[in-house]
Amino acid sequence: MSGPLRWGIAGAGWIAANFAADLARGHTGHVARVCARRPERAEALAARHGAGTAPDVAALAAAPDVDVVYVATPAALHRDHALAALEAGKPVLCEKPFALSAAEAREVVEAARARGLFCMEAMWTRFLPVMTELRRRVQAGELGPVSQLSADLGFPYAETAATASITAPAHGGGALHDLGIYGVSVAHDLLGPPVEIAAQAIRGPGGGVRDVAVVMRHATVDGTALSSLRASHGTELANALVVAGASGRITVDAPFIAARGARAVRVNAARERPAPVSELRRRLANSPLRGALRRLAGRDGRAIAGPYPGTGLGPQADEVARCLREGCHESPVMPLDETLAVLGTMDRIAALIRVDPAAASSG
Repeated sequence: MSGPLRWGIAGAGWIAANFAADLARGHTGHVARVCARRPERAEALAARHGAGTAPDVAALAAAPDVDVVYVATPAALHRDHALAALEAGKPVLCEKPFALSAAEAREVVEAARARGLFCMEAMWTRFLPVMTELRRRVQAGELGPVSQLSADLGFPYAETAATASITAPAHGGGALHDLGIYGVSVAHDLLGPPVEIAAQAIRGPGGGVRDVAVVMRHATVDGTALSSLRASHGTELANALVVAGASGRITVDAPFIAARGARAVRVNAARERPAPVSELRRRLANSPLRGALRRLAGRDGRAIAGPYPGTGLGPQADEVARCLREGCHESPVMPLDETLAVLGTMDRIAALIRVDPAAASSG
């Protein structure tokens, strides 16, 4: 495809609105049509961008002025809406989680491949400049053999009708699939799939996962690494991502899913015993001067800048445009096999904490 893409957006919630706004900030595409379960919301979003509307996803995808469909509906609808777009012959960018299980995702993947159509999960964090740089540094061995990765992501949500698409199992909601998938995806990206998983969860009154903690062991090219992931709808966590190896550590700015920067710190791998702490350093530990002194000494590391315009959804839209322009059916940054592998890990975690989102969405 040549020229700016004409996007059809399925859904009119906050993520769809942010995506549309970021498209307007870029040069690779614009909103052509919008559909939503509540027509008034579709009309409002379309009006803001000079776009048309459609009564449903099938009509949206069939519209001749739509080149590609962005699925931004509740998670329990992702499979059906992605399949509807593919059946209409349109490429698809589908919000995370791509589906509620690896089995559901495989249906979409097989449909896309059978039709020779582009398809990608909208794991937008993978396309942020700072995450691209983090991936490069890890792959280049700048941290040495990575042994630890930790990722926390928590935002409090009350279980109400207004938040049902995020928190309710019937909609594929809950902290695991809404937030935990980000940590699982980044662990796959940097360390590969896990060979062992342990997990615990706390459910809310409505049955949705409110808090979940996961520890995974990965067999890497350098040996073994551990990832520890936490997600919460019950409280706000530090929302940080830390990747540590024998030679260095990178801390990604919070919230890491929308980071515009990070800091890289070198690690003294040869240290055999703790350095002695002087009385002066002891007194300075709680001093306002501590931060300035640490920066002066380089203890806080070097900043990694990764600015981007808007809310950060633009880079993934640009990737879709690049792939379609070059005739690619999958993105090398977020290939479909990787989506299937991540959802396979999510299935394993869900089994450990006895959550079956697919069954909940159909019950």
